[in-house]
Amino acid sequence: LLYQGTATIPAHGVSTIRPRNLLGFDCAGSAAIVSDQLLAGTCQITRNSNKMCMSYNAIDHGSNQLYYPDFTDTFNPDGWRSLFVLQNPSGFPANLNIEIRSRAGDLLYQGTATIPAHGVNTIRPRNLIGFDSAGSASIISDRLIIGTCQINRNNNEMCMSYTASD
Repeated sequence: LLYQGTATIPAHGVSTIRPRNLLGFDCAGSAAIVSDQLLAGTCQITRNSNKMCMSYNAIDHGSNQLYYPDFTDTFNPDGWRSLFVLQNPSGFPANLNIEIRSRAGDLLYQGTATIPAHGVNTIRPRNLIGFDSAGSASIISDRLIIGTCQINRNNNEMCMSYTASD
């Protein structure tokens, strides 16, 4: 736990939270925000040089099954690298079964991983498969988890992300 606190958003208002400002130091991790009112939220990630940014929607529920419908992961400097970012919001470890397939449907990888309680796990498909690839993935968990796919141009000039489907 890096921070725990409260804040108020006025009726019909908007609030922006920068984790670094709350903590006072650079950080990486996950967040859970609970409210007595309905909320809508996004995470906006901007490179400090302002040359690229991405965003994804905040999720109000987890799933035991996450689907990543498309990724590309290469070492080519003009290509793309993909990261599956998974959050385990529960107080217990989440055990994962991972399947990665090519765009043609061929099985490229099948294996397991664990996310610690309240932790985050980042999976780079190329590191699991061992070679450049493009395709889709499904992740089954024994706990409710949340996931995004973050896709970066290898030359760091462009990026995008999406929320995994459940």
